[in-house]
Amino acid sequence: MNLNSEVLGKGENSLLMLHGWGHSLEEMRPLAEILAADFQVHLIDLPGFGKSEAPSFAWGTKDFAQALVNYMDQKKIHKASVLGHSFGGRIAIRLASESPERISGLILINSSGIKHTLSFRRKLKRTWVSTLRTLIRFADKLFAKNWYGRFFIPTFASPDFKNAGPLKDTFVRIVNEDLSREASKIKTPCFLLWGEKDTETPLQMGEHLHKLISGSIIKVLPDLGHNMHLNAGANVCAYHLRPFLLSLLTKGEGNA
Repeated sequence: MNLNSEVLGKGENSLLMLHGWGHSLEEMRPLAEILAADFQVHLIDLPGFGKSEAPSFAWGTKDFAQALVNYMDQKKIHKASVLGHSFGGRIAIRLASESPERISGLILINSSGIKHTLSFRRKLKRTWVSTLRTLIRFADKLFAKNWYGRFFIPTFASPDFKNAGPLKDTFVRIVNEDLSREASKIKTPCFLLWGEKDTETPLQMGEHLHKLISGSIIKVLPDLGHNMHLNAGANVCAYHLRPFLLSLLTKGEGNA
């Protein structure tokens, strides 16, 4: 599979930037344009997004990670740092855990990938919704109706699922993966950047990842949310990320 990409900067050290679910490489452009002053930044449309072709079956994080390894092989990149936001962070965790010899540094911005603790109220709601889904699907089969598609999905499905189109099965497979074990295997230098006000991937997820990834660094940005890297926020993020990326060069963690 050929991935649509754009390369910014002429540095000798490569940085792969992975966008969130439902976005494209354009999401990462503001931050990429800043970091391109020091690195060769690869903006990539993940499979099924932007101008990259969609998978022909339901993919998991392993499939996305392998697609990135193939991309690196095609571009003759032996080793690179990887930065992922949200869903892109989920893929970056899998990539760093399974192909550590290809990854020199890992940056996770408000990353998904692990389960977070739900309040009693949210657990109760999730159980109720799950029970309702089972009952509606049974009723659809019994009465040859489509209440699941006409009522349940519009009422209870997440915006990402509703907008997933042909990637719905991939979305379901992805969100049900818990990468805690994979995160605990990561030995690559890792920097976590989290927005204090993130409600999509709450700070507790970042703190848990920080504990799981040995030697990782976490920086929490007050009053910022899930998409803090967009627009003017790119400058704030770059301010904190650039020293970490440059430190990899002094440690000999650049491209081999």
